[in-house]
Amino acid sequence: MKENVKAYAGAVKARLDLVPPVFKLKVSLALAFGAAKYGEHNWRSVEALPVRASTYIAAMHRHLDAWASGEDVADDSGVDHLAHLAASCAILMDARAAGRFEDDRAALDLSAERAAAEAVMGRWATPTA
Repeated sequence: MKENVKAYAGAVKARLDLVPPVFKLKVSLALAFGAAKYGEHNWRSVEALPVRASTYIAAMHRHLDAWASGEDVADDSGVDHLAHLAASCAILMDARAAGRFEDDRAALDLSAERAAAEAVMGRWATPTA
């Protein structure tokens, strides 16, 4: 059998086809809402301050908490909370790649607390299917 050089070249590249189209569509809506509000790719601007991790962490918590509480769509944008959450992740990753990221995360080693919590949960938690 003859080797397909093009197939091999494609096989070693990132599998962008695995990103669900609905994800791309909804995240693009969240990013478009941000672009209308703050400007396209504003976090990359040399004039702008770097992207602070804490700003996006807070926004991601707000969107995740709203979604976890049963609210699917953000009131201000009409866009899915999960799309806003993903858009924030995208901006953080892009800002890091562009050198526009300020890491002000409150780093804390929680390994001992996690182990203690697992020990407590292990005493009374019931496995789910």
